[in-house]
Amino acid sequence: MLLRTLGCQAKRAANAVAQSGCPAALGKHAVRTTMRRLETCASTGAAHLRLNEPGELEALPAVLASLATPPDVAALNAECEAAAAQTPPLDAINDPVGAREARAAIYEHEPRRVDDAIPGLQASDPPVGISVFEPPAGTAVSGLYLQFHGGGWVVGSAYGQSDGRLQRMADNLSAVVISVEYRLAPEATYPAPVDDAVAALNWAVRVGAEKYGAPALVAGGESSGAHLLFGPALN
Repeated sequence: MLLRTLGCQAKRAANAVAQSGCPAALGKHAVRTTMRRLETCASTGAAHLRLNEPGELEALPAVLASLATPPDVAALNAECEAAAAQTPPLDAINDPVGAREARAAIYEHEPRRVDDAIPGLQASDPPVGISVFEPPAGTAVSGLYLQFHGGGWVVGSAYGQSDGRLQRMADNLSAVVISVEYRLAPEATYPAPVDDAVAALNWAVRVGAEKYGAPALVAGGESSGAHLLFGPALN
């Protein structure tokens, strides 16, 4: 995508560099070399952009600012901003239940998702909810991926928050993807969510992998979900 935005932007970037106070001779050269380095990163998939020559670091902000945003990216940005506007930050709401409801209102539910529950860690614990995403029927299962959603320990859900992405993972990887509905703060305090994660991992190892014929087990998550996974992993 970056390659599509490069090309005829160097002149505008050079003008911006000049206006920023970078010497004119140095600015033009820095713009050209910085553009080349960006093109190399985009074409090779390099993870790092190395700026070695004088003036390149100063030229980078102007070069990036000069790049045109492709129409499809601009449209996606607008959709993301519109969705974000419907879900104010938690510190602005100060209402966990209301925040969850606001986010749930924009979830897109996957029709192939199957909701289930597994036993809690202790006999006194409530069942732990899970959502299951399977590959197409007849597919040889490559593994089971146990996913813990993000949400700052307060919001988020296994039911709808990432349905589309998780179903695509199941289809593309021929894997069974299971998202865990762990208990949330402030209603549930430590160690409740960690216990739910331990229960889910125990179930996946002892029951889930065999149930779905998965030869491999992987666990992961996003944001607070990844953080949550550290406790069971250390155990």
